[in-house]
This record gives sequence, structure tokens and C-alpha cells, in this order.
Amino acid sequence: GLGKQPVATFARIHKPSGSEPEDSPLVARVSERFQLGAQLEALRRLGFHWVHTGHRPNWADVARDPNETPAWHRLDPWVEEFKGRGLWMITNLCGSPAGSICQERRRLGCKVHDERFDERFGAFVEGLVRRYGPPGPLRVIDFWDRPWEWEGGSGWREDAARYRALYRLVYERAHK
Repeated sequence: GLGKQPVATFARIHKPSGSEPEDSPLVARVSERFQLGAQLEALRRLGFHWVHTGHRPNWADVARDPNETPAWHRLDPWVEEFKGRGLWMITNLCGSPAGSICQERRRLGCKVHDERFDERFGAFVEGLVRRYGPPGPLRVIDFWDRPWEWEGGSGWREDAARYRALYRLVYERAHK
């Protein structure tokens, strides 16, 4: 392609210092099948600082409709589990409100919102970082899953140009 191309999906929110615990290369992933607090406590005791949270937090966690104002109180207790243990979060944000994906695309397995909701999604990203980013536990956005031009790991069925536009949107709004 022409111009800058994404090499990785990470959008690091804070600058690493080189000597702090959050600079550890060890990352654990939590499972939604098990009690979050117990998992996080075990990881903390084992010395982990970074936790990949998978698809959470995401836009659908705070908005059932793409046009509603995010209800952050739905997510606050979940994020507090990390904050209370001094653990840093990596998320890939996968999950848009059901009303943001047209039925045809949803039937094809697409999990990303329609383009007309990009501004609302950008506002969500900005609000998420403002509320839970530094000094809070949200430190890295590993945006979505595996950007392929075919189906993709999470059934996106989007093309590379759409991915790049969304990467740009996430990067710009997370750093705003």
C-alpha cells in the first residue's frame, strides 16, 4: 500500500519508563469462564502486572444502543477489580452494540459497527481512556482481533482499508 501501514495493533497509552513493574514483558490472559477476582488475585500473587482482558471492556458493555450515552457505571466494578490490585489492562475492544451492525453483516458474522457509527465509537474510545486510562489500569489497546482481508479471527469480514481507518480512529481518539 501507499503511505504508513500498521505493523501491530497496539496503541500504548503511556510511555514506558524502563524500570517500573508495568514494563514487565509478562502478560496473562483472563477467562470469562472463571470468577474475575480470583483470577486477578492469583495473577497478582504470581507477580504479573499486565493482564490481557480479551474483548472487555468494549462498547457493548456500556451501551445497548449505539446512540445512547455510555453507562460507565456498568463497567466500573469490573475495572475496579484491576485497579484494586494494581494490575494493568490490555484490551482489544471487540464488541459493538447490536444496533450498530446491520442484520446482513451480522448474519455474515461481522462484529464491527457500520461506518456511520464511527464517530460514536470514537467518542466511546475517548471516554474509555479518559475514565480508565492512566493513572488507571487501562494502558494498552490491542485493537480488535487479527486484521485479515478475509473472515478474520473474530469474523470481521472487513477489508484492509476499513481496518486502517479504524486503527487510525482508535489511535487518534485514545491519544486525544
